[in-house]
Amino acid sequence: MCRRKVGGGTGDRNGGGARDTVWGAMMRGFGRSGIARRVLVVGAIPILVAAAIALGAWILLHEAERARAGAVVATETAQTLAAMNRARADALSGSVAGRDGAERRFGERAATATAQLERLERLARTRGRPPSWRP
Repeated sequence: MCRRKVGGGTGDRNGGGARDTVWGAMMRGFGRSGIARRVLVVGAIPILVAAAIALGAWILLHEAERARAGAVVATETAQTLAAMNRARADALSGSVAGRDGAERRFGERAATATAQLERLERLARTRGRPPSWRP
C-alpha cells in the first residue's frame, strides 16, 4: 500500500514523519484563503485599530500640552496688561514726583507684555497671518 504525504518531501525535515505532513499543510494554508489567513486577518485588524487609536491619543496629548502652555502664557499676558494699565493710570493721576517711577514701570510692563505676546504667537497657529497686536 502506498501512502502519499500531504506536505511532500522526504520525511526527514523537522523530525520526519507526521510533523512533515502537518508542516506542509500549514505552509500551504498561508498561500490560500484558509484558516491561517483568516486567523492572521482576525488578529491583525485589532492590532491595527489599537495602533491607530494610540497614535490619535498621542497627537491629542501633544495638542493638549500646547493648549495648556498657550493658556498659561495668555493668563500671564493678561495680568501684565492689567499691571501696565495700572501703571499708566498712576502716571496720569499721580504727582509729578511719582510720575517718573510709574512711567518706568509702564515701560517695563510693556516690554514684558511684548515678549509674552511673541511667545503666544509662536504657540498659536497663525502662520501666514499678520499679527494684529503689533503697531
